[in-house]
Amino acid sequence: MMEFHIRRARSADAPTIIAGINTVCAEGGYFYTPHYIPTPAWEAALHNPQTVSDHLLLVAEVGKTLVGVARLFPLPGDSENGRVGELSIFVCPAFRGQKIGTALLQELLRQVATLEYTRVVLTVLSANQRAIRLYRKFGFVKEGRQQRDYALIGEQEEWVMARSVQHSDFTGVNYV
Repeated sequence: MMEFHIRRARSADAPTIIAGINTVCAEGGYFYTPHYIPTPAWEAALHNPQTVSDHLLLVAEVGKTLVGVARLFPLPGDSENGRVGELSIFVCPAFRGQKIGTALLQELLRQVATLEYTRVVLTVLSANQRAIRLYRKFGFVKEGRQQRDYALIGEQEEWVMARSVQHSDFTGVNYV
């Protein structure tokens, strides 16, 4: 297995993260947009991470090559039952199958436990069984489904998955 490490993103990583998002978007079947679309949350997390302490943006590197990203941003309109974070992960195509996504998710969940979130939610294409298995391994459960029109692949079914934040250390999964 390839060696990699995970760290918090820095503003200098922004162009590489955007390029990675664009690569995965171009594949079709993972993101509903054809390329990176700037939003206030993404722009702040990428360029001024110190200003958004409730955003979590992690990168995985092999050597000095950025190969994956995990992010958790506050879900707009936190529920009355607590703060909810929205999760997404990507691993660049050439680096899949190396447990990098597992490591990113494990580290994100470890760190999110300190950020006062009570739930983490995500959406995933129902056809992306590899990702669904990963999310289930970490306690995510399907809470619903929706249809969404993807730019490159047309209308697809997405699952909404969620889990409560456990304020523990998530040391049960090995990834390196």
